[in-house]
Amino acid sequence: MLHHLPSQWQLLRHDHWLLSCLTWVPVCIGALLWWIFSQGVLHNLPVGVVDLSQSQLSRQLTRYLDASSTLAVTHQYQTVAQAKDDLITSQIYAYVIIPPQFDKKVYRGEQPKVTSFYTSQYILVGRLINSAILQAQGTLNAQIEGLKTLAHGNQTPLSAMGRAVPVQTQM
Repeated sequence: MLHHLPSQWQLLRHDHWLLSCLTWVPVCIGALLWWIFSQGVLHNLPVGVVDLSQSQLSRQLTRYLDASSTLAVTHQYQTVAQAKDDLITSQIYAYVIIPPQFDKKVYRGEQPKVTSFYTSQYILVGRLINSAILQAQGTLNAQIEGLKTLAHGNQTPLSAMGRAVPVQTQM
């Protein structure tokens, strides 16, 4: 094994690319990976909202989406086509469609479908956006359930909150 060492050393001295691959290139790749992932979690990802309801409840859902540290509602659209164009041109990472008569359906006890679309080119970004949207919808759902429970009477605000959100997390 040791008798091959001089010939390998000669090979390294004459082949500068091989020497680079064994010395400074791994250091640069390690530094590049550290720089890429040093930011930690992505935040303030630009998303759009197509609010076809234009109600107080739909604006509240939009505020909850924007309040998420992951999302930033940067665009409000009148049509789905406008949002789709911006998604295709990478102006936004996702858009949420709030259906017409959103508030009326909620108050009637129906379950309106809030639809979201995101670009699947970025798997991590898509998962983060999906999680943030579900969290905003969960917050709105808990608030609505709490108000419904209070409206029926015989409940204190604390017990209504306990029924709407049975498990709370403390960090």
